[in-house]
Amino acid sequence: VRGNTMVESNLHSHLFEHLMLRLSGTIRSVGQATDWIKSTYLYLRVRRNPAYYNQSQDISMDQLEESMYEMCLEALQSMAEIGLITMMEDGTVGGTSLGKLMSRFYLAFSTMKQLTSINGMESMVDILGLICKSRELSEAVLRMNERKTLNSLNRN
Repeated sequence: VRGNTMVESNLHSHLFEHLMLRLSGTIRSVGQATDWIKSTYLYLRVRRNPAYYNQSQDISMDQLEESMYEMCLEALQSMAEIGLITMMEDGTVGGTSLGKLMSRFYLAFSTMKQLTSINGMESMVDILGLICKSRELSEAVLRMNERKTLNSLNRN
């Protein structure tokens, strides 16, 4: 089989989830997160095809490393803002119980962001609405044999 279509990385679109998984073991700082991302296929592809990843075509190695550092820093700061991790002034990071929950059940960052916005005053309808908006359920497939049952539930 011969092919010449390049396969690009999608790590950047799921960076939060991958970083959260690594925080439970190998990553303890922004620097280690940057070192990890530099060992991935994403880093290799950004070097070869920077335009696909919204980078300048003539990006230098120093600029690329700075870009990877900023990508990791922004992701970690976003996770810290909603309580998934703790982040110290010196750049060290650690997981929280919410972060462990996200990792254990393979929840998306967008789902965790929605769930952490709950203030305790929501109705059951509001909670179910939040759950239905989760990325995990948006990928669920309706089977043909379930359609009749779900339509009858919907009518009641």
